[in-house]
Amino acid sequence: MQIGCHASVWTGQFDDAGLRLAVDKTAEAGFDLIEIPLMDPDKADGTAVRKMLDDTGLNVTA
Repeated sequence: MQIGCHASVWTGQFDDAGLRLAVDKTAEAGFDLIEIPLMDPDKADGTAVRKMLDDTGLNVTA
């Protein structure tokens, strides 16, 4: 079983900088996955987010 954390725990901004913070903090805390809300999908670059996830080894749910 994987245990995850919602990105809102770390940030209220879901642009690239906010997601970088949330992804890094979630990985540092030892979670397996991060839940990323899709409230404004145009604010974040999907390719950049995928790289963040790959770099940290986190899985994602939405």
